[in-house]
Amino acid sequence: MSQESKPRSNEIHVHSVDTASCEAYQAEFEALLDETERAAANRFLFPRHKAEYVAAHGAMRILLAGYCGCGPEEMRFDKELNGRPYLSSGFRELVDFNLTHTRGLAMVAVGKGLRFGVDAEELRPNAWSEELAASCLTARETEAIRALDDAERDRAFLRCWTRKEAVMKATGRGLSLDPRDLDVPVEPGEALSLLASRDAAAQPAGDWWLSDVEAGAGFVAAIAVFKSKPSVSLQPWTGESLAQLRARQEKEMCHDA
Repeated sequence: MSQESKPRSNEIHVHSVDTASCEAYQAEFEALLDETERAAANRFLFPRHKAEYVAAHGAMRILLAGYCGCGPEEMRFDKELNGRPYLSSGFRELVDFNLTHTRGLAMVAVGKGLRFGVDAEELRPNAWSEELAASCLTARETEAIRALDDAERDRAFLRCWTRKEAVMKATGRGLSLDPRDLDVPVEPGEALSLLASRDAAAQPAGDWWLSDVEAGAGFVAAIAVFKSKPSVSLQPWTGESLAQLRARQEKEMCHDA
């Protein structure tokens, strides 16, 4: 089977997935999951949350299979010692990836030879609160958001949070890294730097490149990359069944022959 065009050495593809569009493939996507993923899906108490998880992971498998030129069910995943997931069984040298999902949206970032993380959040009313700020923002970030108009605070808070979590995911530490140990810019923008880090996992701070990612109305997203300033291309994906993927791959294989 042929393969998707892989990202160049300093390029990251960010696939934006409308998870609602994957509802027609729910049973098919669930059948692609491995035992670990199925167990995680079954731990959700509410069907909607399980459906979101299955859609995100099924779409991720379909997308990664396109890059690796294999079937989605063949993908195998492992974790680094710090918990960061990666493709195993010979696929790791082909691409690196990172997944995030929130209600209605999943994002799959794909690169090669780069350490990166991506995070997306639904833009919801009352996302900002003093209590949340105390648990995850630095004093400088909190003061900067307090100075904004009320209508801007929810987005600014989520902008800070997605940038922090993107760094946390890239390090592999995830939520075990205290977000208050990371100081990020509050203003919107691209090609920004982490301002400070009090955790060795995210040092030196100046080596982190941060950028907002266009996620569509109702969402906030960011990507963080270590020791690189890549070109990031956003590639919306509205859903592809396993049969469609295989038909496309076979067609491309015949074309290449």
